Amino acid sequence: MADLSLPYLPPQTTRQKRQLVQFGGVNYGEQPAAGELAESLNLSTRLWPSLSQREERGDATPVPEEGGAYAGITAAFAWAGKLVWVSGTNLYYNGQNVGTVEAGEKQFAVVNTKLCVWPDKKYIDLESNTLRELEESYQNAAGTTASYEDNTITFEEFHKVGTAEQQLSNFTSNITDEYVRNFIRTYSSITWEGNGEYRLSGDIKQVSVHGADEINNETGRCALFLDNNSTGIENFKIQSEEVYSLNTPPTWEDLTTDPDGYYAKFKGGAEEETEYNNPGYITYIRFSVDIIDGKLGNEPVNATDFKVGDVVKLSGSVERDGVKIESIGRYSISFEGEDFGSHGTYSDIKIERLVPDMDFICESENRLWGCGGKTIYASALGDPTNFNDFSGVSTDSYSVAVGTDGDFTGCVAYSGGVLFFKENVLHKVIGSYPAEYAIYTYAIPGIQAGCEKSAVVINEVLYYKGRNGVYAYTGGTPVNIGRYFGSRRFEQAVGGTDGAKYYLSMKEEGGGWGLWVYDPATGLWMREDGTQVVDFIEFPDGLEFLSENKIYAVSGSGEGNFPWSAQFAPFYDGTQSRKRHNKLLVRLDLSAGAWAQIEVRRDNGLWTKVWKQTGRRRNSYMVPVLPLRCDSFEVRLSGEGPCIIRGLTWEYATGSEV
Repeated sequence: MADLSLPYLPPQTTRQKRQLVQFGGVNYGEQPAAGELAESLNLSTRLWPSLSQREERGDATPVPEEGGAYAGITAAFAWAGKLVWVSGTNLYYNGQNVGTVEAGEKQFAVVNTKLCVWPDKKYIDLESNTLRELEESYQNAAGTTASYEDNTITFEEFHKVGTAEQQLSNFTSNITDEYVRNFIRTYSSITWEGNGEYRLSGDIKQVSVHGADEINNETGRCALFLDNNSTGIENFKIQSEEVYSLNTPPTWEDLTTDPDGYYAKFKGGAEEETEYNNPGYITYIRFSVDIIDGKLGNEPVNATDFKVGDVVKLSGSVERDGVKIESIGRYSISFEGEDFGSHGTYSDIKIERLVPDMDFICESENRLWGCGGKTIYASALGDPTNFNDFSGVSTDSYSVAVGTDGDFTGCVAYSGGVLFFKENVLHKVIGSYPAEYAIYTYAIPGIQAGCEKSAVVINEVLYYKGRNGVYAYTGGTPVNIGRYFGSRRFEQAVGGTDGAKYYLSMKEEGGGWGLWVYDPATGLWMREDGTQVVDFIEFPDGLEFLSENKIYAVSGSGEGNFPWSAQFAPFYDGTQSRKRHNKLLVRLDLSAGAWAQIEVRRDNGLWTKVWKQTGRRRNSYMVPVLPLRCDSFEVRLSGEGPCIIRGLTWEYATGSEV
């Protein structure tokens, strides 16, 4: 009988291998390339084309000398290697508390020797390490007056209610002649102009000015003091007009805290004449005083932050705008080219040096630039306190209104000019001085609202967060380098640089924060973790950032081993057919004390751990995988501690298309 069995046909399944030795970055878009990552945690491109972890971070938060911690650090900046930060309402520079500001986030810019703090309109004088005001104002105190003469306004130092000549008879048999003379001589150099009459009546045993250490030798201001053993004081009179009764002789504290606040001010040198009687002597003391109402007086004008050359506004009894200060006296101020004539006294005069309200600021070419409303502003050259000097010279201030729609979203100095962004518009200002400035307008993607801190310049490329991506600008049309984020959208962003890479902390719409790093040398993005950065702080030797009231160094020590992971985009292996993956080969360096593991999943199923290894040495590991049919195959490497992933190979066999 013939053999009717069919011949045996061996299977024709062909095993194939794919290999990765050059890894990509994160790609949240559709159909990422093999080797790109669907997600990453704490990875870096610093050893590219291999995959490795970011550098260890370090705690760089300043610590007070007495220990403890600064409360509520809300803003930070670095200048010339020195840290500036806001803790609560205190502003610190190089470890020194220089003054108070409003709590919250800040913008900083340095012009000349002034480190400007915005929106507080203050600055740190970098020469004296003191906090001062960009704006300044001076107004005569209520109840006092000021007078005009030619180009000068003179303010009343104090409100005088009387003057006097006084002779006191001092029965001092219990006080040596040397003590009396030294005591009077202490005040003999204090002088004041004026005439009038001052009287003390009654049987006085001893009257003196209290304590040489309790008189202001600059102003001559002191209180009248009558010893408690004085008797017969009926009243205190000024030019025979009763002011108040002294039925009980007051002490020094009584007079300095008296609500009426009257005090005596010497205006003439004291003279002594001694008549000796057995067993004692009498000293006659003659001196002149003004009687002052202490409630009414002005602070010295030269104690303010006004300076010669400031352009100010006058209001009240005289209205002037754009007048320049020529000179400043103790209680007077003169203006260039003004002539007020000769007038009487006025009770309402205010002098103001104003700085415009601006939403965003930056420094360029030794000027403070800013924008707010519809206007772009620049300060006078080297002087961020003056925005209203329009004298027609090269050092003038500058302002220009723009007609484009929408609010400004940020400004940044770039390549000798200044860029002012709206979400869909760029205004570029170029030129060397106000008469030469020109403004050009471009309809290009701008900085997204809420992302003004994302603007960072690296090697003459400006990076910033726009509404539809992250852009690189070199002077022409911006290039969207954020296409790898796919359809994900972000609403806030803060950027910084270590000089080579672009660090960007962003908040996803409806989601949380994350910290991504873009490497211009490779064009790759890596996600580090979920850090929300308030400010990046750029030092000459490294980058730091402020997060959750603490400051961290991007490259530091003390963090120890930290978790990492690399989730590769699905492997489709260039075919629509179903596949069976049965083997992985991973080549990596795993440091002592570190560990790594591999998980796989198919067609968006559950993750299954297929391998784990603790650190020993560089090696290649073969990982067997259960050969199940699938369309897509995913691999996730994760671990803790230093690890370098140098290569990944997988083996598979193709099957049918269904």
